[in-house]
Amino acid sequence: MSLLLPLPAVSQSDYPPPQIRFVVPFTPGGGTDVIMRLVAHHLGEAWKIIALVENRVGAGGVIGSQWVTTQPPDGRTFLVVPSAFGVRSAIDRTVPYDIAKNFTGVAQMARSPSFMVVSTQHGFKSLKDLITYAKAQPQGVHYSSGASVAPRTCTPPPSRSSLASRLSTSRSAARQKR
Repeated sequence: MSLLLPLPAVSQSDYPPPQIRFVVPFTPGGGTDVIMRLVAHHLGEAWKIIALVENRVGAGGVIGSQWVTTQPPDGRTFLVVPSAFGVRSAIDRTVPYDIAKNFTGVAQMARSPSFMVVSTQHGFKSLKDLITYAKAQPQGVHYSSGASVAPRTCTPPPSRSSLASRLSTSRSAARQKR
């Protein structure tokens, strides 16, 4: 889990301000929220400031993350995200911000292991086996995640010939139903 600031962060000699806000773009009670509330409590006591935790939920974390990019880069508003935050833009190019251009990491607050598990039905012995299988599936493969990214289908970009073939098959199936 990391703290991020909107860029460019401004260095201030009168820091910390009397109040800072930590935006958690996920629902209250989840791992990110609980850890941030603990950190905010102790930070508020140590710095003798008000440390607010605000949940701005929606779209798998995109709503709160986008909102932080609209805030002044004055060190008063922080985005709190799990390490998977960087993965989101790699698998979903429609996010309305550029992680590298709009945010800068300022602290790592926690670490947790990540695991990839698969059904034993397919007989995968390694990640390489899974990747080879996934690449051979023209319709993609399904996956689910307990992270901030909702369950989706990983679909390879269609080649022109496979797209034309799928359209042709769909049209033929539609005609047969008539």
